[in-house]
Amino acid sequence: RELYSDDREVIFSQKRPVILNGIDSLAVAGDLRDRSLVIDLPPIPPGKKRTERRFYRELEAVRPKVLGALLDAVSAALRNLDQVELEELPRMADFATWVAAAEEALPWPAGAFVDAYAGNRAEADESALDADPVAAAVRDLMATREEWTGTATDLYAAIAELVDEDVRRSRAWPSAPNSLSNRMKRIAPSLREAGIEYGDERIPGGSRARRKSLKKKPGRDRPGRPDRPGDGREPEARAAGAGQPEDTRDDGPHPPSGRERFVL
Repeated sequence: RELYSDDREVIFSQKRPVILNGIDSLAVAGDLRDRSLVIDLPPIPPGKKRTERRFYRELEAVRPKVLGALLDAVSAALRNLDQVELEELPRMADFATWVAAAEEALPWPAGAFVDAYAGNRAEADESALDADPVAAAVRDLMATREEWTGTATDLYAAIAELVDEDVRRSRAWPSAPNSLSNRMKRIAPSLREAGIEYGDERIPGGSRARRKSLKKKPGRDRPGRPDRPGDGREPEARAAGAGQPEDTRDDGPHPPSGRERFVL
């Protein structure tokens, strides 16, 4: 090529996870929260702290085992991926299906990841709702009824009665009914996960006014465990490696369930 002029446009596509670290809740927006694994890390006790030099020395010592375990998981996922069908797909459907396919080689029972992932998302939604005064007021409004219908002005007045003046005067509270409509659209996914369906439709008859509705959803279980290939053994036996050659690697203690391992 000559002076970079002989080549055409080249587009590179890549994906990789991103870690966001902070004290306050970072995944506030619904789209980001629905694509996140939210982990609350406890403070490190004084007796457990270590220098970076020691940390990386210990990491290097176990690196071969970590790499081997990851490759075992990848091998299992490639082998089982086409046979895994989740009963209900989350937002990151490919991610959840891939990990479910790899569970055969991971130290927890089949289906534990789906349960842990659903629990993680539910806890994140709950935290977001608790931190939003509008969402909290809507939940209070629906605590004693199954349905509510009215205009944005009606909804604005109804939830304003459920909070004190300090909240209404704060920047976190919408200043007008139209601002409330925008807020309701943003928190609707989290409300849906909490069992409240939000509706927004034009009132028939040529009017420009819109009708807002709130309706409690019937209770439902979390996404079920996947149908996946197995060897006929119970999940606990398969996870423990029953019937297979003894693994002499010192991997350390395993958590009592997939959820604890996943969240931590």
